[in-house]
Amino acid sequence: AELRLIGKTTAEINHDVFVNDIISQQNALQSAYEACLATMEDANYPWDNDSIQRAIDTWYGCLAESYAWVTPEGEVGPEWWQDQSVEEKAFRDEKYNYLVTAVRGLQNARTYVINQNKPYNDLIAKVADAEAICNDPSYVQSGADMTAVKELIAQAKEMIANVTPSYDGDNFNNTISEIN
Repeated sequence: AELRLIGKTTAEINHDVFVNDIISQQNALQSAYEACLATMEDANYPWDNDSIQRAIDTWYGCLAESYAWVTPEGEVGPEWWQDQSVEEKAFRDEKYNYLVTAVRGLQNARTYVINQNKPYNDLIAKVADAEAICNDPSYVQSGADMTAVKELIAQAKEMIANVTPSYDGDNFNNTISEIN
């Protein structure tokens, strides 16, 4: 679409593309930040939220910093040509890559936390499955087997209720194996 603009030089088109790319990365960084906050607030992710906080502390500040290059409205900011010794393409690439790295930093921290909390969420899902089977009247059950299953469910619920921010994935994985 940029190439269809009448009367624009290649340099002007390149500039417009760069501004749009920066704004896209600024938006991606804001979205990644909001996703990180939502994950930290979600009770389904009790472990390792400090990893997300470290990523936010490291990377989120570059969003405000990037407004000195390009404002959210697409205006070129005051830092655009402070250093005239830097070629425009090098400046663009450096700033764009910096934002891309920041977005990845937040996304990677969030993915790490989600993966670390997988045993906890798997246990919650297994308890729900086991309770559904226990409550299904069409399921033929023997008294001894049902007592054992109910004891495992109670043990699992106690673990879920008493979860702390310190990682306890091995215990959760062992309990999931027993419930299976």
